[in-house]
Amino acid sequence: MEERPIDHISNIKQDFHNLYRDHYEAILGFVLSYVKLADIAEDITQDLFLNIIEKEYKEVENIKAYLFTSAKNRALNYLKKVSKEAQIKDALYKEYETLHGSLEEDIADLEYQKLLNHYLEKLSPQNSAVFKLCRDKGKSYQEAAEELGISQSAVKKHMVKSMKILKLLLKKDFGLLLFFIFKL
Repeated sequence: MEERPIDHISNIKQDFHNLYRDHYEAILGFVLSYVKLADIAEDITQDLFLNIIEKEYKEVENIKAYLFTSAKNRALNYLKKVSKEAQIKDALYKEYETLHGSLEEDIADLEYQKLLNHYLEKLSPQNSAVFKLCRDKGKSYQEAAEELGISQSAVKKHMVKSMKILKLLLKKDFGLLLFFIFKL
């Protein structure tokens, strides 16, 4: 006697129900051991069983092995996806931090340079020239002396005088806090 389509569907539903009942908890626990998040493990497990409904799982010789292998593959795929997303987020965050940090540093440098130039204008031309050569251009006292055509001790005196004047101006205008921040 030939099986009717309704009986066939009923058998498939019953088979699936038995499969789900017998294996769902074990598969869920197995997936959870990989992904460590209950909601994600549940989603992966339910997706696996929904996929089985769509396939003709009767063709599978060892359904238990198939379920665990599929669950493991899905869990690992999920972890790979999350890992890639995390790597992309980390890379974007680092790039943002680099750009954001360098932008802030550039702005701070510009502000510092403006402030310094403002105070250097208050120095004598010789003190200002010595300060710019030694501090801004990083020249030694000997190099600055040779470039300006003065003695090394004269360069030192100009630097000492420049530093005293700049410290006093900073202290007068901004108080002690700014003096320690800029550490002239």
